[in-house]
Amino acid sequence: MQGMENDRVDQRLEPLIVRVKRTIAPFAVLPFPKYNKFFQCQSIDDRGNLLVRCLMCCQKTKLLSCSASSSSNLRKHVKSQHPERLQEIDSSTNADSRRRIRRDSSLNGTSSAANPNRTASSVSQSNVDRLVFNYVVGDLHPISICDTPSFRELVSGLQPQKTVMSSDVLLARMDREYEAMNSRLVHQLSQVATVSTTADCWTSAKGSSLGMTVHWINPLTLERCSAALACRRLKTVPSYDVIAETMEEIFREFKIQEKVCSTTTDNGSNFCKAFGLLLDDEEDDDCEGCDTEFVSVEDILAEGSQSGRFYSLPPHIRCASHTLGLVATKDVHEALKDETFKWICETTFAKCNSLWNMQVLSNCVADSIKEALGIHLKCPNLARWNSMYDAMKQICDLCQIQDKMDSCCAILGLMVIGFCS
Repeated sequence: MQGMENDRVDQRLEPLIVRVKRTIAPFAVLPFPKYNKFFQCQSIDDRGNLLVRCLMCCQKTKLLSCSASSSSNLRKHVKSQHPERLQEIDSSTNADSRRRIRRDSSLNGTSSAANPNRTASSVSQSNVDRLVFNYVVGDLHPISICDTPSFRELVSGLQPQKTVMSSDVLLARMDREYEAMNSRLVHQLSQVATVSTTADCWTSAKGSSLGMTVHWINPLTLERCSAALACRRLKTVPSYDVIAETMEEIFREFKIQEKVCSTTTDNGSNFCKAFGLLLDDEEDDDCEGCDTEFVSVEDILAEGSQSGRFYSLPPHIRCASHTLGLVATKDVHEALKDETFKWICETTFAKCNSLWNMQVLSNCVADSIKEALGIHLKCPNLARWNSMYDAMKQICDLCQIQDKMDSCCAILGLMVIGFCS
């Protein structure tokens, strides 16, 4: 019976012995860091106990035995044979305990940084307001997000002792930050002698808007700097006089009316006419045979100020990319006069338009195109002059992989696009 009991004990200890033998080799470090300075592991007996030698004993003594999970025997030896070292071991134990507590706290998410009751790690109310403001403005979130219960719960969960600003407070802060940003920009522009601007006007279902940017060279670092001047809502039709008046107002607001060397826009007729590049229909060309008539300058200025036709705008530069797009479009229309090219062009674009329209009008077709080609097709956009080029270039690239494009057209029941060959 005694032998059977010993066998069962050995079976229970066998996993521990194997695990200890894998991790501790002779002359390796002990599993108790505070005792490695005073003891050295020599071997492991059959029961899994560690056989260690005391380095503090002057003469070679017999090996001490201790459990792989307890250092009580080692402490008893130090207490009886080397009591002067006991205090050093205890101090090392306290330091290890503090490190262990910090490590466990960080793993459990209860570190001092996550404890709201610790004032040293808490965030001030001003920083909370600043972070909320940057979150809403930086990512263009709706202002009403500050009043939603989920957002307030998020902030209060991170900082329970802090409050969340309301949407009204956020709006007031946005106005203050806008004025401060404009003041900083005016101060920056006052330090440079020359700037250039860009302007663009667009119309949506809810009205028209005019956007302007400014660009200059930093006189100290010689770096190119850019900033947004304005994005103004035009309450009337964006005619040339409305655009000219709005741009003049923006120049005066930022005090750069005498510094703008040029303004770059697209080739829209309203911009061209605002800068004086297009003349009114009633104005006739000058002729040498016309009689000279003297008129009052005062009357001309008075009449001009009433009609709003006199504006002080900088030199106008037409956007090179937009101009090249118009040139390419004009050249294409000229090439269509060739009947052979016209037939090829019309049949090719008819096939491509069928693909684009089917993808836009049906989600199922869009999924089928994605499955057959691996990507969705780029569709032309009338508001972007280069979108047609990008869409056609993508189809040309896909046609190089003949099997994919053929299978896609077969699935949709369309004629095969073979113009690339």
